[in-house]
Amino acid sequence: MNGILGMLYLLEETALTEEQKEYMATIRDSADTLLATINDILDFSRLESGRLTIESVDFDLHSCH
Repeated sequence: MNGILGMLYLLEETALTEEQKEYMATIRDSADTLLATINDILDFSRLESGRLTIESVDFDLHSCH
């Protein structure tokens, strides 16, 4: 998926018609959504198998805006 997204970003930098730019935006958005879905599924799999580790990090909540 990262290879596909990388090639899409490169293709967007070429000379495209307005219609082609719209198609590229739709493809990019769909690929981003698919990648997020794949990552969510992998996270759920790790969680169910007990292989997901949660990192504990100290931070100041009041400094976050």
